[in-house]
Amino acid sequence: MADALKLKIDRMTPEGPGMARPPGQRVHFVPYTAPGDTIEAVVRQSKSGYVRASMTKLLEAGPGRIEPRCVLHYSPAMAEAGKAPCGGCDWQHLSYATQLESKRTLVRDCLFRIAKLREPRVQAPLASPGEWRYRNKVLVPFGTAKGRLVAGFYSPGSRNIINFEDCLIQPEGSVAIVQAVKKLASEYKWKVYDEKRNGGWLRHLFVRTNAVGKSVAALVT
Repeated sequence: MADALKLKIDRMTPEGPGMARPPGQRVHFVPYTAPGDTIEAVVRQSKSGYVRASMTKLLEAGPGRIEPRCVLHYSPAMAEAGKAPCGGCDWQHLSYATQLESKRTLVRDCLFRIAKLREPRVQAPLASPGEWRYRNKVLVPFGTAKGRLVAGFYSPGSRNIINFEDCLIQPEGSVAIVQAVKKLASEYKWKVYDEKRNGGWLRHLFVRTNAVGKSVAALVT
């Protein structure tokens, strides 16, 4: 195993990972970290201008780190147990206030680096009226695991589907539709698409929900 690095996370990046700037070194991008975290990490990919790393231990939590509500979201305990996280969302380990401030920082940084504004002033983001159940559409892939039909989201960096019974960022009605279709697909033995064999027909379920809770669903074949 590669030697562990000790890193201090400076801020979040547009792609989701946290960023560390070790003195005299390239920037390091580390998923599932929070501003102010002190961590141990190992290098996964080294490029001329940056390094991608994975956290192996959380030494000290930053002030904005919280415990994710979803049991499928990444956590240090999950990593230690060797369990794959769900890739449906990236920032559940950040408090909502930290998420908003991180987005403000990202906009300010873009205006500084790309638009070349020396001291860009960015107002605070308008907070959503609800922190949960806010997404209005979802595309759920189907697959099989150990002979059982599964529907969920891909684990980061893989084609392995993490099956879910609930998703806290989807409306309850949307989740109910996913579970109902999954039950039908299992009962009637619908043929799930197999990427390796290029067989089967059921690939995804698309659900869109409007502001008054009405949904439309479509199977993607």
